[in-house]
Formats: sequence, C-alpha cells, structure tokens
Amino acid sequence: MPRPSSPLYSTPKNWDKIPGAKGCTIQLKNYKDNIDEFTRLGYTIYGLSVQSLQYLTEVQQRLELPFDFLSDEELKLASLLNLPTMQIENLTLYKRVTLIIEKNIISKAFYPVISPAKNFIDTIEWIKDNI
Repeated sequence: MPRPSSPLYSTPKNWDKIPGAKGCTIQLKNYKDNIDEFTRLGYTIYGLSVQSLQYLTEVQQRLELPFDFLSDEELKLASLLNLPTMQIENLTLYKRVTLIIEKNIISKAFYPVISPAKNFIDTIEWIKDNI
C-alpha cells in the first residue's frame, strides 16, 4: 500500500492529487471490518508498505487493526516480486496492489486497484469463486 496517513508524519505535498495514492486508511478499515470473512475463508491479512515498523505500528494501533504489517523499507520485495512502485518527493512507495498468496504462490494480483474502498469486496469475491 502506498502510505497510510499518520498524524505523527507529514504527508507528501499534493498527496491527494496523485493517482492511486489516496485511500489507504479506508482500505485498511474495510479489511478490518471484514476480517471475520477472510478468516472464515481461511486467509490471513497482512499490510505491506515501505514505511518503518515504527510508522506502521502507530497506524496499526491507532486504527485498531487486527492484522500485522510487513515493513519493506529496503524495497526487497519490490525487486523480488516486481511490485509496482511510484516516486513522490524523495520517497519510493509501493503502488496499491492486493496479492492473494496460497502455499507461497501468488494466485492473484489485483492491480491497479481502482477503488481502495471496494477492494476488499473484489478480493472476497475472487476467493469465493476460486476456492
């Protein structure tokens, strides 16, 4: 995910005007609100971001998220998995992508994610159609 907002860190200039940047918080909240459905289907949710573990821990605690984040500050997964990134100011961030991973294999990649608010619906529907 590009960059969930945090009151402890400044937001890059013109963040809301960058296509695909806005929407992390609502996306996280929707996954939180639907975690029981993912669990029932046998899936575990993780957030992936380039922000520091400290940054992500603040977001997780403030939003009371029942899932963990993976911090990839060095962008190791970006190169290993060829994940899409974007440059904003002096930052390299992940573009919004949702991966469904089964038995260590990426079964589905949702990219681009057009509607962060509805991404959880697409993910649940894909899982139900492909179990």
